[in-house]
Amino acid sequence: MRRDRVNAEWALAEVTRELRERLAAADSAAMREREADIADVAREIAAHLSGGARPAPSDLPRGSILVADELSPVDAARLDPRRVCALALERGGPTSHASIIARSFGLPAVVGIAGLCDLVSPERPIVVDGDAGVVDPQPSREGLRRSLERVREARERARRQRGRATRAAATRDGVRIALRANLELPEEIPALERFRA
Repeated sequence: MRRDRVNAEWALAEVTRELRERLAAADSAAMREREADIADVAREIAAHLSGGARPAPSDLPRGSILVADELSPVDAARLDPRRVCALALERGGPTSHASIIARSFGLPAVVGIAGLCDLVSPERPIVVDGDAGVVDPQPSREGLRRSLERVREARERARRQRGRATRAAATRDGVRIALRANLELPEEIPALERFRA
């Protein structure tokens, strides 16, 4: 920076531009998805450099379904899984930060639904079925009832599986396996106990 006589913001913008160009031209879809992540992280760094960091998102009511165009890595990391129960995004893919964080929190998520934001209303319930990859923006009463029943059944299955997780992990022939976790956020720690990692 001193040699080129540029400020930190300009240097950040140049490096970000170069990285985004490389990622956008990548053969791998997963790598191309990282291009938007780089841009978002660069915006966050630039905001800190200029003293105008983005405020944390406002608290959502418990049981909220977050519907958005996309969710940046920074905003995905700020999700509160005690308040958000599902994600539905117009953009993103299975390897996007939002998808990865949703999986780590055990949240149903469906991404890549063009035009979704125009179909939902804050006053109406919606159904997000992460297993089927479907969002129903205007479910019938019967559709809501069936969805709630599937949620209850899934919770019961998870409870039974947690009960089995009290035993040590081992293969059928008795070889013990150490189960470890790769965590990025403090909110992921409860999963350690759930899965005995």
